[in-house]
Amino acid sequence: MRQHATHLEFVGRVDHQVKVRGFRIELGEIETQLNAHPAVREAVVQVRSDGPTGDRLVGYAVPADTAPTSTTPTGTTPTDTELARALREFLAKRLPAYMVPAGFVFLDRLPRTPNGKIDRGRLPSAERLTVVSGNRVGPRDETEEEVLRIWAGLLDLPAEEIGVHDNFFELGGDSLLAGRMAHILGERFRVRVPVREVFTEATPARFAALIAEGRQKQLGADEESRRIQSFLDEVDDTQLDRLLHAYASVTRESLDHSQEEEK
Repeated sequence: MRQHATHLEFVGRVDHQVKVRGFRIELGEIETQLNAHPAVREAVVQVRSDGPTGDRLVGYAVPADTAPTSTTPTGTTPTDTELARALREFLAKRLPAYMVPAGFVFLDRLPRTPNGKIDRGRLPSAERLTVVSGNRVGPRDETEEEVLRIWAGLLDLPAEEIGVHDNFFELGGDSLLAGRMAHILGERFRVRVPVREVFTEATPARFAALIAEGRQKQLGADEESRRIQSFLDEVDDTQLDRLLHAYASVTRESLDHSQEEEK
């Protein structure tokens, strides 16, 4: 709030507190941890709504010159993916999961106002977002290819950048998107995909395997139903009546026996 002679002007929060998917987040807290990484010269965090996934945290960082990460030796410059992975792992040890940025945009310098302050309004969109992806292994069958396509739509990423062994959460997913993903996969493949599996091994390869297992169980159930129906089609009404009568007698005897044991 800024006071003038005749009115008050609301200029927004000065502490950069935001709300993302139900969580109140202090951006400065994330920035403090991010700037503490030796591979970062300076960094800020911003909420972006550029893609269909809705609001998400994006880190903007200027890499330090030839600063090592845990996987690169001193004197070498890590790739954007290596640096993104190092920053996510670094932040994950110090902050709750909902405060870890979905990805990072690496810049030569941060935009600044004429008085030298960081100009958040001039930060670029997340089109250049770098997310954490391992050594990419492409889809090996139609199921994995379809899972990758669904993930790409949810995470707002090109499908060709996602490998079958990549982790949903390391690519920028969260628990809300995970629930949507399990629902979409279940609807698409007509199988039940337990949400708990998302938090066990959240990779396209794992979900393709779960879908295959679900289909196999469904085929078994369908085959059993066909055998029962085929048997019923072959017996006449008199035989069926005898079978039902015999079943009822056996069930009644079993129930009477159980009641006698209880006495």
